[in-house]
Amino acid sequence: MHGFVARNMIHTLTLRFFMVALLIAYFVKMH
Repeated sequence: MHGFVARNMIHTLTLRFFMVALLIAYFVKMH
């Protein structure tokens, strides 16, 4: 169970990081 939670948390962090990187790239492209 602990491994599943850790994997889920890592997946969420990766997804959030990907979204932030996409947002930064979008703003850089705009400006």
